[in-house]
Amino acid sequence: MPKTTPVLTKKQIKNLPFSPNMKAVGGLVYIRKKSSESQQWIFQAKCKACGKEHPVGLGSALHVTLETARTNASDLYQRVASGECLQQARKDDKARKAKLLKHSVTFQQAMDEALPLVYAEMKDKKKLQWENTLNKWVVPHIGNKKVAEITRTDIKELLTQPCPKGENFWVDMTQMATKVRQRIERIITIAIVTHDLSLSNPASMAGGLREMLAKPGPLIAKNKTPHPKCPVDDAPQLARKLLERGDTKSLCLYMIMLTGKRVSEVTKANWSEIDFKRKLWLIPAERLEKSYRDEPFYDPLSNQLIAMLMALPSFGSDGLLFPNRNGDPLKDSSLATR
Repeated sequence: MPKTTPVLTKKQIKNLPFSPNMKAVGGLVYIRKKSSESQQWIFQAKCKACGKEHPVGLGSALHVTLETARTNASDLYQRVASGECLQQARKDDKARKAKLLKHSVTFQQAMDEALPLVYAEMKDKKKLQWENTLNKWVVPHIGNKKVAEITRTDIKELLTQPCPKGENFWVDMTQMATKVRQRIERIITIAIVTHDLSLSNPASMAGGLREMLAKPGPLIAKNKTPHPKCPVDDAPQLARKLLERGDTKSLCLYMIMLTGKRVSEVTKANWSEIDFKRKLWLIPAERLEKSYRDEPFYDPLSNQLIAMLMALPSFGSDGLLFPNRNGDPLKDSSLATR
């Protein structure tokens, strides 16, 4: 067993003076507190293979918890007790990484290889989201870096970069940052499998990144703001205002109000689906929710809605009821600005 040392509490460790020397804090862990910004957990034990003591860094005490450091130190001690030389293991690992780098691909290359596979299971809208977010938040930071060189610190830095809503992408735009992290992890995982790379995924929360970032759940709850609501009594007045505006987006919202249909069902509605004689709107099965996709859905049209449809600029054409300037369906985001 290792030499017994007093087990210090978090408060006692916090009150330790700054020093370039290591201080044992118990549980096989030492700490080197050089300054308020430089504090590192360290494991050290006598090697059975060479008889020397090899210090091994366990991460920054500012980011890695004491519990995690002690758990990792326990794992390292088991390796030492089994006769492994940690210094030799580091050298072997360094040589392995050097070999990996020689044959490794950059993140941009890994992305180019992975996206066709990922896109095969997505719709066009989702593909565009992946491409835009990766090119905006990720490629400028690690695009030219080889996958084998990317570290958890690299991932943390790009996830905490300044953003339009504040100084910290992860804190101020948590939902988007979480999706970006998941997309990075997916691409690196594919690269690891494709190129048979023997390395852990630096973008994985389970691989240590969780200890370097605030929990996303509480941040999302903190930043979440509810959508504006229209009281039921004010609905008729809102409908009149939308009709008075008369632009395509406002009239699209008017139809959503009167039919209660999903946004995509209305924005992609086509004139061929409207039956004025029977006052019906036939919604194709492929645009319905999955649980209703067995057959098309017939929705009755009120007199007010028919009058509005006949006044649309696109009335009499063969295309969409509510096209944008390019003739494509309106986007959800454009309706949110009405």
